[in-house]
Amino acid sequence: MGCVYMKGNKKSFSDAVEKGINLQEQILKLCRDCYHGGLM
Repeated sequence: MGCVYMKGNKKSFSDAVEKGINLQEQILKLCRDCYHGGLM
């Protein structure tokens, strides 16, 4: 499965927190799932 990046702003981050989404965990998951130093 590919990575999805959606741009955001302060409101979108606030909305995520209100919905109970752990942004730190989501960012770490994105890095674990998609980042590969050899591709950079």
